[in-house]
Formats: sequence, structure tokens, C-alpha cells
Amino acid sequence: FVPRETFLAGVARGAFIEHAEFSGNLYGTTVQAVKSVGAKGKICILDIDMQVCLSRSGLSWEDSQDEFDISTPAH
Repeated sequence: FVPRETFLAGVARGAFIEHAEFSGNLYGTTVQAVKSVGAKGKICILDIDMQVCLSRSGLSWEDSQDEFDISTPAH
């Protein structure tokens, strides 16, 4: 957990893959957190709303696939 100001500064720097506010609390996943999982030889699985994530990051779907392995759930 970090102070609200620290979190918002990270958002401004682009440090988050995704972030949201819910019930007055801020939540998010940092790029560094995902990279640190990968550095340990593990696969990080995120269950997030990609449309919200992309709209907030300014990335296109194609750009995001260059940086991360993104797949959609099978129904």
C-alpha cells in the first residue's frame, strides 16, 4: 500500500498497466510488478477489463500485444 499521492504520481508516470478507483480506494497493477514475476521465470496472469485498461493507457490493442502476451477468455 502506498499513499494516494504516491499512487497518483505513478499513474502520471505511466507506471501502471491498469488502475481504477473503487469506493474511494485506488487499485492497480504496475508494469514493474508484472516484469518482476517474469524475471522469476513465472507467468503473471491478470484478470482485468482490457477496454478500460487500453482506454486509460492510450495504447491501441495492437501496441499492447507488442508489450504483453494478451489473450481473451474462451467462452
